[in-house]
Amino acid sequence: ADHYLCRNYALLEKRETGEIPLLMRRSLEEQGVPASAIREIPGRDALQRALEFCEPGDLLVVLTWYKVMHDEWKQITSFGTADAPKA
Repeated sequence: ADHYLCRNYALLEKRETGEIPLLMRRSLEEQGVPASAIREIPGRDALQRALEFCEPGDLLVVLTWYKVMHDEWKQITSFGTADAPKA
C-alpha cells in the first residue's frame, strides 16, 4: 500500500504553519488518495521518520526546500551507516 507523508516547513517564506501539508493533502485527495494513507509529520525529524518507515524495495520521493537540500541529501545518503546524523 502507498503512504504519503507530508512535512511542514516552519520556515517557508510567506506561508502559514501547516499550510503546505494541507495543500499537499488536498491535492492527494483530489487525485483519489484515501485520507487514511496521508499523514503529516511535523518538524525536523520528518525525513528520519520517513527513512525509518521505508522497507527494502520501497520508493521514497522527497520534496525538499532549497535551503535544506544539501543537509537532507547527506542524511539520505548516510542513512543506516555509522556516519548517519542523529535526528
